[in-house]
Amino acid sequence: MSDQEIAGLPLKAVSVNSEMSCQRELDDWQQLFSCPVLDDYASEELTHLAAQCLHGTYHLFEDINYVEIVDDDGRPTTGAGTVTGTNLHNTAMPLIRYRQDDEGTIQDGVCACGWRFRHLIDWQGRRNDSFTMPSGRVLSSGYLLDAMCEITRAGGLRAFCLIQENTSSICLKVVPAIVGVLRAKKETVARFREFFEPQVGFRIEKVAECERTSTGKQNPIISRVSRQSQ
Repeated sequence: MSDQEIAGLPLKAVSVNSEMSCQRELDDWQQLFSCPVLDDYASEELTHLAAQCLHGTYHLFEDINYVEIVDDDGRPTTGAGTVTGTNLHNTAMPLIRYRQDDEGTIQDGVCACGWRFRHLIDWQGRRNDSFTMPSGRVLSSGYLLDAMCEITRAGGLRAFCLIQENTSSICLKVVPAIVGVLRAKKETVARFREFFEPQVGFRIEKVAECERTSTGKQNPIISRVSRQSQ
């Protein structure tokens, strides 16, 4: 769409869901559409878990699910851990303490919007898409996505997929917006070198199309390192 066509859209708000979006992306889209662009966190198993208000706070839907954060041993924790939910409306097949395998932290408190439900903060995305460094240090998928958003803001990319092939090899597959053109390659390598450990090999490959899941989705962050090794 042209800038004039976008400006003519009678939008009051935009809701995004499915794949994880970083706040930087949401801010860019809000500027583009001249209306609030808010993220919705849901799943097939637990339906709606949380959504952003106009202040950007992820409010839990406490009347739909009872949500807990648990540690690696399955014990409730007040710190960062795995999002776990019990759906309050599924009478056909109740799911009790179902692990979403997403990572985050829950915080109490009243938001400026007035909603009193608890907040989901430090939202880090899917645990199984985190990258594990040779030392055992884990980089969350949300952190990696946010770093990629910094790069794509500069333009030059139509699509990307950051893949950890093993603990010592990471590949960034990119689809340039203009055929044969990949801007800021040196800056991209330098950006990732800031947080990948020195022994990790990192390369960039130009591709015609990024790989998709069996359901047709394009996952921008993929780890091929097994959960057991993490």
